[in-house]
Amino acid sequence: MGGADTIVGRSETCTFPPSVLDIPVVSNTGYSFNTELVLELEPDLVLSDTTVSYNTKGMQELKDAGIPLIIDETGNYTRITEILRYLGTIFDNETRAQTIIDFMDYYENIVSERLGNLTDSEKPLVYLEQSWANWQTSSEGSISHDNLVAAGGINIAAELEAGGYPEVSPEYVLDKNPDVIIKLFSDSNLTTCQTIRDELLSRAGLSDTKAVANNRVYLFDYVLFNGIRHPVGMLYWVTWLHPGLFADIDPDAVLSELMQEFYGVQLEGLYAYPDTVTIVDSTDTPVTLTLPINRIACLNDGLTGVICALGCEDQIVGRPDAFEGYPRSILEKTNVGNSLTPNLEIMFELKPDLVVVDSAIFYYGDETLNKIKAAGLQVIMEDSGTPSRLTTIITNFGQILNKTDRAAEIIGTIDQYTSLITTRLENVTDSERPTFYLALMDYGWLTMTNGSNANDRLVACGGINIAVNSTVMYPELSAEYIIEANPDVIIVSAYGGSNLQIHQYARNQIMDNPILSDVTAVKEGRVHTYNDCVATGVQYPAGWLYFAKCFHPDLFADIDPAAIHAELIQDFFGEEIDGVYVYP
Repeated sequence: MGGADTIVGRSETCTFPPSVLDIPVVSNTGYSFNTELVLELEPDLVLSDTTVSYNTKGMQELKDAGIPLIIDETGNYTRITEILRYLGTIFDNETRAQTIIDFMDYYENIVSERLGNLTDSEKPLVYLEQSWANWQTSSEGSISHDNLVAAGGINIAAELEAGGYPEVSPEYVLDKNPDVIIKLFSDSNLTTCQTIRDELLSRAGLSDTKAVANNRVYLFDYVLFNGIRHPVGMLYWVTWLHPGLFADIDPDAVLSELMQEFYGVQLEGLYAYPDTVTIVDSTDTPVTLTLPINRIACLNDGLTGVICALGCEDQIVGRPDAFEGYPRSILEKTNVGNSLTPNLEIMFELKPDLVVVDSAIFYYGDETLNKIKAAGLQVIMEDSGTPSRLTTIITNFGQILNKTDRAAEIIGTIDQYTSLITTRLENVTDSERPTFYLALMDYGWLTMTNGSNANDRLVACGGINIAVNSTVMYPELSAEYIIEANPDVIIVSAYGGSNLQIHQYARNQIMDNPILSDVTAVKEGRVHTYNDCVATGVQYPAGWLYFAKCFHPDLFADIDPAAIHAELIQDFFGEEIDGVYVYP
């Protein structure tokens, strides 16, 4: 309210903002204030919470001295707006009061609007534990309970002693099996918080709950529910209770904004632990992760590249097998298999904070994924082979790994080259687009078409698939069909990374096939092989430039895809490119 300079005395427990620490302490609580010291300070006004009513003698002495006393409760969030309004009047700063009220209302409205249509079946069961004792909780009628209900949770202790803080048994909590556990705390020391949380995770009666199994155990400094910080406290709780509804909200950022705007100080210390981030994965599922992420097992080449490009290679403890991408140094990491056939035994020994998989994890059903989750490991599912998804993937991992600036740089570089392709192709008509046949090395006449990543990227680079009318994604064409379609270009998906001999072998399968000798692509030598790693992950702009030049050599005559590929490898991984990825 701009009245900091008018404060001449504070309670011992009032330590925020830091500037108040220089102000004399006149009380521990309202009912134990030092009346003599208060009178010496000659205040024009005394503000207290309701505990002052226990000190009738002190209240009388203030009255006898003609000092007005206001009693209110900033812990009761229904009172905060009214408190701000009369303080605005007292300090002749109604504009400032309204600014604060507007800030609070903005976030409170977000919470109420998003939670407004929730049914009870959509609300998580919550065990709320007080800071002063294990198994001490809050029942209906307490402020803690009211905050929990407002945050869209169901209090497992609501049915107990009304308005109090009952003690529950381990058996009671286990029987209720909460989805979320929130422990109140008042020590911002990181080590202390880690110790408290570790105890919660391993405590009998809690360790077998859904909350622990799903890593939804949080510590919260209840001071955030006092005064104007209440909406921020609510943001922490709703992001824990309903991560999917509040995936776009960062409570830390909002708290930092509030601190700077209304107190002129930087956010310091811990108010909630651990940090979390909620992202939406490739299955459109909200995933809330506990931070920090220091140990990663990654079962996909392209996703491994994303993590390394962000500068987090050191955090990878397990890599995919048959890794063909960059950086090459990732081959020194422990091989944990791939999403189709992961080596769970080795993975579990590595104790990763996060397991990164692709959709191949579902090839044999849910069993593998369920085993990973049952081991208490956090999992993200992504698809780095879908270019339209890549910006989201990079953004998500930038948030998860605290590399948002680097993520923005990578996205900017990718956009630079994809925009170049889009711009040059925007006026190309269908009649000017060459037809192509996408061949798979050693798979006969099998091809890919609409809906497959390989087809979609080639179409985006200016070609028309001869199998465009197929009703299945992976059709097997006949030789007669290919001859009649007479593709202008043949693209061969080869396997073997940068091995030139393998590329030559794959190309010769087409060029030396007498059945295809009269096809335009073969006669004109427009048969090109590529390894999929150049067309997925952060390297994909280089792959697209290769394809675009294969299809439209005149339009991209000034572009050297190999040079740009080398530039990307250097920029993203700090390594020199080697081998061949598109041939010739």
